[in-house]
Amino acid sequence: MRGRDCDRAMHELSIACDLVESLGKHLDEQAPGAGVRSVLLRVGVMSGVDSQALRWAYDVAIRDTRFAGSRLEIETVPLVVWCANCQAEQSLENLAPLRCPSCSALTPRMVRGRELEILAVELIDAAAPVAG
Repeated sequence: MRGRDCDRAMHELSIACDLVESLGKHLDEQAPGAGVRSVLLRVGVMSGVDSQALRWAYDVAIRDTRFAGSRLEIETVPLVVWCANCQAEQSLENLAPLRCPSCSALTPRMVRGRELEILAVELIDAAAPVAG
């Protein structure tokens, strides 16, 4: 990796490390001893997060943690804007320009697409046998 690619990966690595650290602290309180099978995130196309780079970064961040061997699942959220002219939410295929696909009016109000949210964490009970 070089230049911008490296900078981009560092951004996602920081996000992945923060994710693992904060979820680890929460799990220490709520489910001590449980392992993690998967983490499901919701990532908007306008969040500034590259999903492919985040998956790579997650694999790096989970080494030697209770998350080791878990998988990161990402649900991508499209850009949805509010069109004042149509009085409706509209999904945009192209991110620029921000125009309603129905009436071509400018639609600067983003309703969805900037999310970066944890949706679910699937745990492995330390006391239960793991099915093959």
